[in-house]
Amino acid sequence: EFQLVSKSSVGGYLNVMQNVIYSGISSDVTAPYTTEMAIVHDANALVQRLNLLLCAGQLSAATITLMVTALNATAVTTASSNTVKRNRIAAAIFLVMASSEYLVQK
Repeated sequence: EFQLVSKSSVGGYLNVMQNVIYSGISSDVTAPYTTEMAIVHDANALVQRLNLLLCAGQLSAATITLMVTALNATAVTTASSNTVKRNRIAAAIFLVMASSEYLVQK
């Protein structure tokens, strides 16, 4: 099935997912990210949670390290605004959903 993938289909998928992750499916259907908001200041814990939920714990250590490093490029603390926190959560989800380890079914 992965042979059907093209530059256009991957680009289209990423654009749609980015919008859905940030804005929800509609104004009435958005994710609260309650549990993720509690751990958002810890990029490693956030990526580990998403790894478990979205990839059944199958992300490689190298991929996790890259994601954590990318997320840590922007500081987020418990005192950060909810917008900053939601942006980090959305970025983390997007990184996981854009990874080859998420996209390729094993």
